[in-house]
Amino acid sequence: MAQHKKSSASNPPAEAQGPQQPPVLPQLVDHGRPCKEFQYAAKVVSGIPQPDDGQEIVAPGRYYTAINVHNPATCKTVTFRWKVAVANPLVPGVITRFFSLTLRPDQAVEIDSPNIAKALGVAATRFVKGYVVIESPCELDVVAVYTVGAPATHGTPVGNVVAFHTERVCRRLIEACRDDLKLDLSTGATEWTLTSAVNYLNQPLPIQTPRPANVIETVDKSAVWGSQPGAQWISVRSVTQNLNPPTGPGFFTFQRCFSLCSGFENARLQLSVLVDDSATIWLNNTQVSTAAGFNNPTPVSITNQSLFLPGLNCLSFVVKNIIWLPETQNPVGLNVVGTVTAERGACPDCGCCCSDCGAQQVYPKPHPNPVPSPTETETEQG
Repeated sequence: MAQHKKSSASNPPAEAQGPQQPPVLPQLVDHGRPCKEFQYAAKVVSGIPQPDDGQEIVAPGRYYTAINVHNPATCKTVTFRWKVAVANPLVPGVITRFFSLTLRPDQAVEIDSPNIAKALGVAATRFVKGYVVIESPCELDVVAVYTVGAPATHGTPVGNVVAFHTERVCRRLIEACRDDLKLDLSTGATEWTLTSAVNYLNQPLPIQTPRPANVIETVDKSAVWGSQPGAQWISVRSVTQNLNPPTGPGFFTFQRCFSLCSGFENARLQLSVLVDDSATIWLNNTQVSTAAGFNNPTPVSITNQSLFLPGLNCLSFVVKNIIWLPETQNPVGLNVVGTVTAERGACPDCGCCCSDCGAQQVYPKPHPNPVPSPTETETEQG
């Protein structure tokens, strides 16, 4: 007698297992970019002062800083940013990048000495003075707690607490670093400055500096110079001359400055460089690259965040003009296609008393001066 198979209804499959993790839930987060933000600057004194570091301005002991941050909102979750600004005696210190933290309503968090040391990349016992700077789109409660342990004696660890202090950190409203920056730095499309002109002995040449660099029209440029869309050649010709005249050997510094809002992130310089004859490239006081050749562009990308500064930054090209035998002079020029970008890097428009709107760049200012060998005789054979 044939056996009938059981129907699937009488033999149900094993029960499917649902997700083991709870569903992802949204948060009501205020992380927009308002026109103004709340800023808190909490004092930092942390670590163990060492006499050989010149830190005898405070009493011996182990210093601790703990900054407590509370979100007093009843409904909104807030994302705020914090960074460390170090204060050295008479010398400005480093500024770290921003770090983000998120607090739901009524939550609190602490930024303490180990966090500060980690942000700076130093040991927890390293003595640090300065500020933790907090920026938030919403008002926060910020209270700093300071303790000092008795100094170690005869090889014993730091002793009991000898001082304790709390301080509520005041808020201030600041112009927010709200808009992203994308700025064209190309020669000919924006004004560059000739800041220095010296010979191989580092002696000034008879060329007025600082003054705007001269833009060479396409019909006037040297026949051997290449071209780049969006840029024109700049040079050191006299303002009374239409052509680009030959120039003696030397070093000619062309500079373009720009400002970054203090809350900038992910700054980037992207350059394509033609130069006659060669150049060293500087961002502020650091040489970042070199370039040579007036037909094939040299690409340059600068993304190291430590090279960018809040406020004024200056991109400088120290262009080297060599001797072209049998002539003693030849043209000098620079052609750059370039952009600088930064998230939240655009400075506010004249809405703050500390805005750089209307400010003037005053020379002399620190910029790289070439120090070539007095015996330098590099030449090109014509």
